[in-house]
Amino acid sequence: MNYFDLEKCFSIKIFLSSKNTDLNNRGYLNLYFVFFLTLLTSFMFAFAFIHYASQAKDIFRTTCVTKAVDLQKKMIQSEEALFLLNGPSTALRLQLWSIYAALAVTPPPYDFPLLAELEIVQKAQQQLDLTQRKIIQSARLMVTTQYTELILSMNKNHQILNKNWSSYLNIFSMIRSQHLPTFSVRADSIGGTAPNYELGTDYKSQQRVELIWQNWFSVSQVIQKIFNPKDFLNSPVIIRYGLICRIEPERINKKWDLKINVDRF
Repeated sequence: MNYFDLEKCFSIKIFLSSKNTDLNNRGYLNLYFVFFLTLLTSFMFAFAFIHYASQAKDIFRTTCVTKAVDLQKKMIQSEEALFLLNGPSTALRLQLWSIYAALAVTPPPYDFPLLAELEIVQKAQQQLDLTQRKIIQSARLMVTTQYTELILSMNKNHQILNKNWSSYLNIFSMIRSQHLPTFSVRADSIGGTAPNYELGTDYKSQQRVELIWQNWFSVSQVIQKIFNPKDFLNSPVIIRYGLICRIEPERINKKWDLKINVDRF
């Protein structure tokens, strides 16, 4: 082999070596690109998880401190309207007792004016009793109707949000109740027609407005081809959590206070 053959062979080796190095560099670049793309995708979907969860929680919390509180306030307003009638109720009772006492010592026919007055007082009591019952019936109907509408409305809002994320996430979301709030009042121990009304013995828990939200979500089947997080058992990651909203009233010295609690359960 002469000098020119050696030079040609050496040049070929340098060319092949350079070509292999170039291929290796491209391979590393491709590997880095895939790694970077996977990392970026992971961050994007992790952000999507966090953003969706934040939006869903905000909807639940906002409804809790607005509409659920409004429902509790309406119950309190109805109770206050009912309790304002305790003054007329007491006055009619005293009149009635006074007439009965006078009748006990007034023989016929001198008791005719007293009997006429008795009839007037009894009719006034019946009218007042009717007004009180209307307040109670209207309040109880309002509570049942608006509480049901509240749950339906919240579920609808979450369904709209879930639909916006349906391309990325599989979502199951449900708002329900384990406790139906009650307009908690009762007649006092004297009772009778048009009695005085007071709060029920367990009005705090009976009147409590409570909402329970449960939420599960995971990556959708389409997105799993790109990003498919696994847990320790190599199963798809499913995020589960729940929140509970409680609005509980308390009456101290004729003043109302609402205890608002939104927490995990």
